[in-house]
Amino acid sequence: MTAHPSSEHDVWTHALLAVVQLVAAADGKIDDKERKRVRELLEATRSSSLPYLPAAADASLRAFDAREPFAGAPLDAVTRALRVADRELDATEAQRFREGLYGLGRALAQASGGGILGLGKRTSDSERDALAELARVLGLSPA
Repeated sequence: MTAHPSSEHDVWTHALLAVVQLVAAADGKIDDKERKRVRELLEATRSSSLPYLPAAADASLRAFDAREPFAGAPLDAVTRALRVADRELDATEAQRFREGLYGLGRALAQASGGGILGLGKRTSDSERDALAELARVLGLSPA
């Protein structure tokens, strides 16, 4: 099981995993399309220009691939990461971090869905609610 962060470096990893837990599992499961999209998004994050994110993405991928459950409340993990971001990053980087977490959540919410022949809703109500709560915690307007 993924424990609570023991160092400030871990908060970045836990924030990424928390968004996965909050949004991708909002409907109670992570289906194959969502699992594939999580991997793609975390792999893309490994090339981030923000200095802390490549290592966090690597650690997140390892935990995700091992199917380690996320321990704790996802929004608490995001809040802890925001406190560290506000303390350790300049304002532009902290804002990029917030927007990046929300973008990750939005992309995950759109990863599956669409119903039969792709004609249904792309994002479930539970995923939409999770995105709204994530946006609130991040201090962003839901897109």
